[in-house]
Amino acid sequence: MRSTFKALAVAAATLATLTTGVGVASASTTRAASAPDDTATCAPYNLCLWSDSGFSGSQFSADFFDEPSGWNSVPSSVNNTTSSLVNYRDSITWVAQYAGGTGHSACLTAGFSISNLADVDWPGYTTPMNDSITSYKFDTSGTCPQGSVP
Repeated sequence: MRSTFKALAVAAATLATLTTGVGVASASTTRAASAPDDTATCAPYNLCLWSDSGFSGSQFSADFFDEPSGWNSVPSSVNNTTSSLVNYRDSITWVAQYAGGTGHSACLTAGFSISNLADVDWPGYTTPMNDSITSYKFDTSGTCPQGSVP
């Protein structure tokens, strides 16, 4: 059933792009607007994390259709080493400093992309996000609360 739903979602996104000329993931990008290489290895409807800046190094992709609901831990390849990310989804995704969504957290809007987390602090704090993401959660809401976006 998930594969059928995923196929329908991809078909809908393709149709939206063909009829409007605007890709779903690029509609609300907050940072680094869909640079050519930031989604090259990140599939639609995924959160992608890289261990190095510039969307390079070890990569982890979390597929919205294959992940359990609630907070999930990132794998050891990018745990506390994430330096760039893409929220290649049409809804928001949360990332947090510690397991289970604890510690500082940030809301990533649809299409959100950051090529170098060394330049970004956790929202509301002066603590760098670079090398400090441990968990994530997909949300179906389209809006981030005020002050929660990096």
